[in-house]
Amino acid sequence: MFNNWYPIAKHEFSEAVKSRLVWLLTVPIVLDGLLNVLTSQTAIQHLGNLRYIASFQRGMGLVIPIACIILGARAVGGARGKGFLTNTALQPVSRGDVLVGKAAGRTSGLLVPLSTGLALGYIHGAMNGDIPPLLPTIGFWLANIVYLGSLMFAMIGLSAFFKEALAPAGFAFILGGGTFLFYDKLLPIPLKAIYGVTKASPSTSGVSMTWEQPDAPLGLVAFLSRLPPINAHHALTNWPLGLPNSDSLSIFVIRQLEPDFIAPSVVILGDAYGGQPVPFYLHPLVSGVVLLVFSTAVFALGYYTFNNTDFNQ
Repeated sequence: MFNNWYPIAKHEFSEAVKSRLVWLLTVPIVLDGLLNVLTSQTAIQHLGNLRYIASFQRGMGLVIPIACIILGARAVGGARGKGFLTNTALQPVSRGDVLVGKAAGRTSGLLVPLSTGLALGYIHGAMNGDIPPLLPTIGFWLANIVYLGSLMFAMIGLSAFFKEALAPAGFAFILGGGTFLFYDKLLPIPLKAIYGVTKASPSTSGVSMTWEQPDAPLGLVAFLSRLPPINAHHALTNWPLGLPNSDSLSIFVIRQLEPDFIAPSVVILGDAYGGQPVPFYLHPLVSGVVLLVFSTAVFALGYYTFNNTDFNQ
């Protein structure tokens, strides 16, 4: 089924690496990573020299989806709209080879500037005398590869549904942007309707806050919370950084760990479970599995549609 994808991937990789757009997309990641290294005592305590790596988490979490939408939307849909795929049946490659080759090539092509940016962060720490530990750095890099690959393969699959590039790009931007902006706000609504409402009133050093939250099982709320790709990315990349199990951005987790600070939106599962074992399905690696399952499902549906499409219509 997928026997001749490598030449396509090699071509797509070459085109991506030579693209100015691909390198420009990584500029915000590099700037954010180099200029916003955490310096608080809490960050030094919990991250150590990995602060120079953790500072890239936000940029990668936000920019990688945008890059995947831009590159993935026109990979298949754009090529079909321009008539580039009408002779595919005459070539010694299957339609599955086309999809896998484009996804693998564009993923690896985008990985080059992303890896270069992360290497600059490592060098930044070394130049300041704070060399980040190598193995956690590699773990953080691998976690972002899972994130990048999952989103790129999903976007290629989505692109295969459409003839023009604009449709999958618009769909992905609306769905992804809506999820990023509103998911955490909308999720409690059905849970409160089903399970009712309870009030949380933690206090620290005389500071007390009260807010309403769903009276739903903690495991269910936590699992649903980390289903969006960017939340899964936070949970997955926090793990090699040595941070507590949370699907919040590392800078917010660090802030939550500071004395006399409470943020209802930042949930550290170890604290939430009161020192009891956290269920296995909330392990950060499961977030990586969720990303891969999501990607595989979208890619498979796209492949089925693409494989049964008449390019001449």
